[in-house]
Amino acid sequence: LLFIFIGLYIIMGKVETIWYIEPHQRAWLKESLVKYHIPEIGKAMRCLINYIMQESNIDDVFLKNRCKSHHGPPGKVEQLFTLETEQLSWIKEMVTKFKVADEGKAARIMLEYGVVETDPEAVFGVIRKQCNHGPWCTKCHPKPTPAKEVPVQGVRAAVLLVESAEVGSAAHDVDLLNSIVEFLTSQAEAFGGLRVVDTKIVPRGNKDAVEQALRSWADPSEGKTGEKTGKVGSGVDFVVTIGGVGLDLLDVVPEATLGLLHRQSSGLVAVTLNSQVSESASLSRAVAGIRFQTLVLNMPGTLKSFTESFFAILPALPHGLVQVRGEIELGHPMHVPHKVDKTKGCGCDR
Repeated sequence: LLFIFIGLYIIMGKVETIWYIEPHQRAWLKESLVKYHIPEIGKAMRCLINYIMQESNIDDVFLKNRCKSHHGPPGKVEQLFTLETEQLSWIKEMVTKFKVADEGKAARIMLEYGVVETDPEAVFGVIRKQCNHGPWCTKCHPKPTPAKEVPVQGVRAAVLLVESAEVGSAAHDVDLLNSIVEFLTSQAEAFGGLRVVDTKIVPRGNKDAVEQALRSWADPSEGKTGEKTGKVGSGVDFVVTIGGVGLDLLDVVPEATLGLLHRQSSGLVAVTLNSQVSESASLSRAVAGIRFQTLVLNMPGTLKSFTESFFAILPALPHGLVQVRGEIELGHPMHVPHKVDKTKGCGCDR
């Protein structure tokens, strides 16, 4: 039975190890089990290690916390942990890199960092939801695949970037915009083809400039038919705005967007916010929704947060765009439903 048990753990990619930790560190782990409904102490330790690997400055963890005084009762306690094999390999690398006495000492350093310097909600809430294993896990972090069942083709996108707050950041803004465009283009396969057909950079706090850009991409133009989509208007299927969604008085993108939307899509916003590990995500006022046949998404202002958010909604986005395109049967949401010529568009006075 013992050999079967060990074999199962090897197959599952986990290994058992016994470390001596401080009593208050084990108490902190056990409190987290109850508070965050974690099944066992090994799972809690795996969450902490993932958090440190992904979100922490490793030098701070193993240098600043190495000699901190302990606040619990004296003496160490023996504790069995079940870890991912990759996690244990990483810990061994840290032992060598920082000349730590042994793996148990490394574990105590990480636990002390967790007790003193981390937000448990980030460690046992956000990280746990993000992945149960780690950044190497292809099951939890698969490469996005096309939604083959969705007959979406020839998607056209536009990107609006709000200028950074820092003085002299024009070059950074251009680089960020180019990176966003490159990233979106790299996801073309998921949509059966995607092109970024237009981009704009607007000043912070300029609500009118944001509204003008959104109208130019989403509003119908009389006598003009969008390329491939059969829609009347610019032919842009979805617009992403980058930045300008925080609490600063100059962050006016949500107000500009909300005033133009015919219908909101709060589900997309909820998914994007839940996907972000950054603490600033809780300060976001982003909105999403539909204007005519264009989906508009407010997204965060950094490349990392943007890609996290986009990957989170990617499985649903192609199907959502198909639904948005279907609104050509209605034209404006206030119209009475009627049939239209999809090559010429709706002849109603909008």
